[in-house]
Amino acid sequence: MPTEYQLKLVNPTPRTYWNAAAGILGLGGVAYGTHLLVHRLLPDNDNAIAVAMLVLAGGFLLGIVAFLKAILIPSLVSVDATELRVRDLRRNELTHCLAYANIAAYRHQTLDSTEELRLTLHNGERVALKSAANFDTANEFTKMVRVFGQQLAQAAAVQVPASPGNPAGPPVREKSFLEKPLATGLVLAATLLVGLLGWQVAAGNLTVGNVTSVFVMYIAYVVAWLAARRRT
Repeated sequence: MPTEYQLKLVNPTPRTYWNAAAGILGLGGVAYGTHLLVHRLLPDNDNAIAVAMLVLAGGFLLGIVAFLKAILIPSLVSVDATELRVRDLRRNELTHCLAYANIAAYRHQTLDSTEELRLTLHNGERVALKSAANFDTANEFTKMVRVFGQQLAQAAAVQVPASPGNPAGPPVREKSFLEKPLATGLVLAATLLVGLLGWQVAAGNLTVGNVTSVFVMYIAYVVAWLAARRRT
């Protein structure tokens, strides 16, 4: 029996970004037109600006809701012993059916609060499944990736190794950026920098406010790096 996960996959397309850009321009035009109209009806310029700002804020919030609705795809991901399937629940159609035998490599990484499972097929095609951590409170995506890795490993154990007569071979796991030596080197360099900044704060040459953003970015990077090490 396949294991199923209901996820909200992130799928931004170039058309989505173009629509967002057009919406921002249109919203600016509507706000400006509202300002001119209200200024004509109410000569007090402050009232016209206030109404225009209200229209701008309301339109911006509606735009965010529309953008999220466009890029978040309610999906059902099924993982079984031989393949991974992804169904778009909005359209009730199967978008991916990926047999493990066709997968050459895979990579799981977390960047900017977005988890990604990237699959490279033997024909060179790449398929990426992404999930925003802010909309995945139950960590379903992480659970799905873990079960997928287990099933893939079991399938690879009985798959014929690569050879001149069988160039496909079993899939390999690619390291994410945070698992590579360069990421560890950046942690060491960032730790040294943070230590120097802390020393400058203690010496009174800098204030805490001057370095708060650096400390926050450092902590976020180290947390992500440690999480990647634990997965390894």
